[in-house]
Amino acid sequence: MIVNKKILIYHKILTMKLTSKWKKLIEYFLVLFITMILTYIILRIDSIKWDLPISYYWDGLATSFEIKTILETGWWLKNPYVGAPFGTSLYDFSGFYFDSFYFFIIKIMLFFTKNWGMTLNIFYISLYPVTSLISYFVMRKFKISFIISLMGSLVFTFLEYRFLRGGYHLLLSAYNLIPLIVLFLYYIYSNEEILVLDKKKFKTKKNLSAFILFLLLPATGVYYTFFTCFFLIVILIIKNRKIEIIKKVLIAYSCMLLSIFLIYLPGIAYKLTNSENLEKPSRLVSESEYYGLRISNLFISKKMIFTSRIREYFQYIMESGENSEYLGIIGIIGFLYLMYYLLKRKKTNEKMEFLSYLNIFGILLSVKSGFGVLFSIYITGLIRGYGRISVFIAYFSILAICIKINDFIKNKDRNKLFYNLIFIGICFFSIWDQIPQNVRYNNQAVTEYDYRSSKEKYEKEFNSDKKFVSYIETKLGETGMVFQLPYFKFPEAGYVGSISDYQLIKGYLHSKKIKWSYGAYKGKKEDLWNRQISSLSLPEILEKISIVGFNGIYVDKRGYNSKDYQKLEKEIILITGSQPYFSDDKNLVFFDIREYANLIKNKYSENGSLETQKDKILNEFISTEGIYSEELLGENRQTWAKNEITIYIVNDAKDNKDKVFNFNSKIFTPSAKTSKIVFDINGSKKSYIVDKKGLDMKFNIKLKKGRNVIKIETDAPRYIVPLDSRELYIKFENLKMQIQ
Repeated sequence: MIVNKKILIYHKILTMKLTSKWKKLIEYFLVLFITMILTYIILRIDSIKWDLPISYYWDGLATSFEIKTILETGWWLKNPYVGAPFGTSLYDFSGFYFDSFYFFIIKIMLFFTKNWGMTLNIFYISLYPVTSLISYFVMRKFKISFIISLMGSLVFTFLEYRFLRGGYHLLLSAYNLIPLIVLFLYYIYSNEEILVLDKKKFKTKKNLSAFILFLLLPATGVYYTFFTCFFLIVILIIKNRKIEIIKKVLIAYSCMLLSIFLIYLPGIAYKLTNSENLEKPSRLVSESEYYGLRISNLFISKKMIFTSRIREYFQYIMESGENSEYLGIIGIIGFLYLMYYLLKRKKTNEKMEFLSYLNIFGILLSVKSGFGVLFSIYITGLIRGYGRISVFIAYFSILAICIKINDFIKNKDRNKLFYNLIFIGICFFSIWDQIPQNVRYNNQAVTEYDYRSSKEKYEKEFNSDKKFVSYIETKLGETGMVFQLPYFKFPEAGYVGSISDYQLIKGYLHSKKIKWSYGAYKGKKEDLWNRQISSLSLPEILEKISIVGFNGIYVDKRGYNSKDYQKLEKEIILITGSQPYFSDDKNLVFFDIREYANLIKNKYSENGSLETQKDKILNEFISTEGIYSEELLGENRQTWAKNEITIYIVNDAKDNKDKVFNFNSKIFTPSAKTSKIVFDINGSKKSYIVDKKGLDMKFNIKLKKGRNVIKIETDAPRYIVPLDSRELYIKFENLKMQIQ
C-alpha cells in the first residue's frame, strides 16, 4: 500500500500542469545541465590544472598577457612591467578595443580568482553553456520544439571552429552572440517592431533588446561586428524598396558607430596627443586571400581523412589559412538545403528565404578571391580572416535544418518520438565528428582542444618556466629589472630562430614585481630603445643596461644556433663574472649581473656623471628598421638594407643643447641599371640616382625635440644571394650615423 501511494504521488507530480514560466525554467536548466555534462566530458575537465591555460603558445600567450595586464593594472591599455625600463602603452592594439565587453567580464572574474590562468580557463569553459543557452533561446523564438532546439544548439556550441580556436584565439571562441544577431537580423528582414524610436514602442522588450544588442556588439569582437554590418547591407539590397527596413538598418548602423566611437575614445585621445607609430601592425591585401574561406573546408571532416586523396589535400591546406571552417554533418545538410532552397522558384518560407540569402552572400564575401579581397584592395586590409564567417554559415545551416525537421515532425500524427530519436542520434554523431581529436600535421599536434592533451603538451614547460622565474624573483626581489635576449618585436614578429611570437612574455606571466624588457610595442620609443641597445656589441649592451638599472639577463637559447649561444654565454661570463642558471628544460638561461652592474654604476658615480649618462642612454639614440647588421669586407664595413628603411633619431635628453644628426656613407645597388633612391627627412623629400659605382651621401640635420624620422626608399631590384633569405636591395659602405 505504501509503495502504491508513493507511485500515485510521483504520478501526480509528473502529470501536474506546469505554468509557462516554470516550464521554461526547467527547459533552460536541462539545456544548461546537458551542455555542462558534455563540456566536462569533451574538454576532459577532470584533467584540468586550473592555473595552466589551455593554450600556452603563440596567440594564447598574447591572450594570457592581456588578462594578466588587466589583473595588475585594471585595464589593458598600459603595462609598467614590460618594455623596461620605460613600460609600454598598448593603444595601437586597435583590435582589442572591440573586445572591451569580454575584457570587462574577465576583469570581474579576476576580482574573484586573482589568477590569470584560472580566469582564462573559467572564461573559456563558460563559453559552452552560455552559447548553448543563447542559441536555445533563439531557436525557441523561431518556434522550434524543445528537443530540436536543444540538439541544434548543442551542435552549434560544439563546433570544430571553437575547438580549433580554443584559448589560442580565446575571444574568437566567444561566438555566443551570433544566434542573437541572426534573430535580430531576421526581425529587421521581416520588418518586426524593433529599432523604432517611437516613445511608446521604445519601452517594449524586443525593441529595447535590439538597441542593446547593436550598441553592445562592437565591444564583442571586430570580425563578428564586421560580418553583421555586411549582412545588414545584404538585407538592404534584398529589401531596397521598403523604407521602414532602410530606417531600421540605418539605426542599427548608428548604434554600432556610436558604440565604436565610445570604446575607441582612449585611442582617439592618445593619437591626438602622440606622434604616429610608423610600425603599428598593418595587413597586406594578400592576407585576405590567404585567410579566405575554402568551400571545400566546409565539408571535410578531420576525422574522416581515410583516403589518400583527402590526406594529400589536408596536407596541402594546412600550409595556408586557418582551416577551421568545417560545418559538421548537421551543418552540411543544412547548408546544402539552403543552396537548394535558394534555387527554388517559389519561396514560401520567409525564414528559409532569409537564411538562404545570408548564406550565399556570406560565401560570396568570404571565399578566396571573393568580394572580401576587393574590400581589402579598395577600402581596408585590416579585415583579413574572412574564413571566420564560417561560424555564421554554420548557424544559418544548423538553424535551417532545425526549422525544416521541426516542420516535418510537427506535421506527423504518429512516430514523433521515433523521428526525434533519429535526429538526436544524428546530432550526437555530428558533435562527435566535430571534435578534432588527434589532429596532427608533420607529427605535431595542431590543436590541444581538451585539458588532458593541453596538460600533456604544456605542463612540463609551464612548471619549468614558473620555477625559473621564481628563482629570478628570489634573487632580484622587487627591484628586479631583466634584459631579455634575443631582441624580439612585439607584437606579431614571426620567428627569431625557433622562438615564435610572444614566447618571451613568459617571464612576465610568471612574475609579480619584476620588470622585463620584452613587450615594448613595436615602433614606440621603448621598442626603438630596446632595438638600438640590442644592436650594439655585447660589452656595450652590458654597460648601458647596467647604467639604466637592469640587474639580470634572460636568454632564450632557442633564438640562437648552438655556436652563437655558446659564444654569447662565454662573453657574458667573461665580462660579468656571473654563472648561468638554466631552467629545468634547458631552454632558458638567467645571469645575475648585480655585482657587475654595481661596479659600472660606481664608476660613473665617482665622477658624478651617472644620472647624465643614464639620461643620455635613455633619451638620445638612433634606432633603425630595415638595415641589417654590419659586416666586415677587407678594410671596409658594409651594411645591407631592404628597399624601405626608417631611421629614428630620438632627442629627448634633459639638456637644452641644440643637437645635430650626421649621416655619412657610400650607397651602392648591385644592379648594373641605375635606380632611384628617395630620402624623406622629417617630411622633406629628395631624390637621387644610385648604381654599382656608388652614391656618396653626406648630410646633417638639426634635430627637433622628440622623435625625428628619416625614411629611405629605393626602386632598386632585389639582390638574390643563394642560401641568404634576407631582403637585399642596397648596400651602405662605411655607414656612420651619430648625434652631436
